[in-house]
Amino acid sequence: MKPGKEAIIAQITTFAEQEIPKFLKAHPGLVFYAFALDCNVVYGEVNLCLNTLADFENSLASYQKNWPEEYSAEEEIFDLKYNTGDWEYQCFATTCFFSEEQINEIFASNSEDAWKFYLQICNEALQQLTATPAFQMIPKEAGFISYCIDHDEDVAEAVRKTNPSL
Repeated sequence: MKPGKEAIIAQITTFAEQEIPKFLKAHPGLVFYAFALDCNVVYGEVNLCLNTLADFENSLASYQKNWPEEYSAEEEIFDLKYNTGDWEYQCFATTCFFSEEQINEIFASNSEDAWKFYLQICNEALQQLTATPAFQMIPKEAGFISYCIDHDEDVAEAVRKTNPSL
């Protein structure tokens, strides 16, 4: 039996409300430009991610040095900036909202609708999370954004779903 929508949203939100203050206490003085729920919804996995502008700029400089033909176009830089896999504080905490049995059921169904449904739940959890005191505690750069991205989702598409002005 799969957990209900409200139960999953509550689980993700409660988890993040517990983990964000722990992370901030361990990393005082940092200011962040983005927060992401990095998900692998077919496994019921949600990772909390943050990054600073200084860490992004260091990554960009390193990538441009190592691959001089790349990371000069605006879209390449955008993708690097918002690709949680390149973030300094990628997956600082992880939770799963499915059991092994539930994961097997989802894979057996091979349903695109299930993937969309659970990704939408993660997006709704993010909306609820952003209203919590724990989320408000995050030191934020001007222009700070939050978004939800699935493992197989295009970075620009995921970011612009919740931040259409970017």
